[in-house]
Amino acid sequence: MVVLQIVEYAKKKDYTSLIVVHTNRIKPDALLIIGLPNGPTAHFKLSNLVLRKDIKNHGNPTSHEPELVLNNFTTRLGNRVER
Repeated sequence: MVVLQIVEYAKKKDYTSLIVVHTNRIKPDALLIIGLPNGPTAHFKLSNLVLRKDIKNHGNPTSHEPELVLNNFTTRLGNRVER
């Protein structure tokens, strides 16, 4: 129900996309990408998630927020989402 309310709010604001990160016990475990206003919607399970702060000798973050790096999206749909 909450996601539906967020989608309706985003539609009213004329957003074109919405990304929802699902967490379980503070750890992200799923990614929901919704194309507005009428779809499509894609759901991805997150596995082996490593936060930037946990990577040894990581680079400096860019000035924009948020930053998301996607790897191993090997299907045709995955390649499109990754781009």
